[in-house]
Amino acid sequence: MRIQIIESANWADILRIQAQSYAADILEDEAVLRSKWASAPQHNVVCVDDHNTILGYLLNHPWHTEEPPGLHENLQAGLPVKSWHLHDLAISPLARGKGVANLLVQHVMDNVQRMNVASVSLIAVQGSTPFWSRYGFEAQAASAATCESYGGEAVWMKRRFS
Repeated sequence: MRIQIIESANWADILRIQAQSYAADILEDEAVLRSKWASAPQHNVVCVDDHNTILGYLLNHPWHTEEPPGLHENLQAGLPVKSWHLHDLAISPLARGKGVANLLVQHVMDNVQRMNVASVSLIAVQGSTPFWSRYGFEAQAASAATCESYGGEAVWMKRRFS
């Protein structure tokens, strides 16, 4: 398995994996996902196997406020960078439990630490809070409306760097 930067040809697989991974009410359309990707294309990655089959992806982007971004919202380019946001981690059902998520998260977190941002945030969905806690993320208070856009049990989490 190896990590590579997302290319235009990857979007059909990304959308398929997203549909296999999330409840229908939190699926985002391609234009919204591409807006996240376009804000930092060199940081958005897929994990592929030896046959170049996409096993999972991690979309992430710079963020400009202390509140998390809402779901289904296009990201505006050129905003000031105050922190980094892990927007969407999804793994193909056939690749789950094989270390794909760890490879993607470690790759992105290593890159983010080199950028000297103060913190990284995310919205944990579908009961993923324990997974993210293993990477040093802690639950944060956030506006109810923002978290509700991600589903009923969404939790805003943040990891601060010293």
